[in-house]
Amino acid sequence: MTALTMIEIELKRKSLSFIRMTTSYLVIVQKTEPLLHLLGLKKLIFPDTSFKEESLIMSKTMAWTSFFAALFTLISLKFLQFFNFIKWSPVGWAKKWLIFGSKNEYSKWVLLFIILLIVFGIFYLVSKLTVNISPAITALVISVICAVALEWVIYSPSTLWEGIKSISIPFFSIIAVVSRFVTGTAVYEVKSSINS
Repeated sequence: MTALTMIEIELKRKSLSFIRMTTSYLVIVQKTEPLLHLLGLKKLIFPDTSFKEESLIMSKTMAWTSFFAALFTLISLKFLQFFNFIKWSPVGWAKKWLIFGSKNEYSKWVLLFIILLIVFGIFYLVSKLTVNISPAITALVISVICAVALEWVIYSPSTLWEGIKSISIPFFSIIAVVSRFVTGTAVYEVKSSINS
């Protein structure tokens, strides 16, 4: 019995939406595996040659990690805004949308929490694929990209130097700590499931 057959048997027990998501992921893995092998990246991205179906399932660890990462980020953003470490409002994007313009501040913060929860859940799943890369390096690269991209979109600087000067160091630090927490937990979960 091949690993793919075993996965298909296990997937028949899952819901229909999960089967659709997993089979599309299997097709992507099957199509990219020869290219990754040719480039020498197969062992870097897929350290175990057998496909692990449980790596796609949302685990309790992923849910709790995403929850606390979103909660910490939300509290930190409020702290940074209150003490003027950032010159922009974390819920200022809601003013541009007419749907959320008249809502109170509390509902905007709740919506931001839900968005952060989803983003950190996706980030957790992506971090599981980077098992052979150090979580510190992955977190640093992701946090630099996210901090620069968010502040670039918010400020819209005219020159590169102006954009670099506008980056808030405390905001970058918060993003780096949360990124390290999420990637470290995801990589630890994958490594512990491989060893067991």
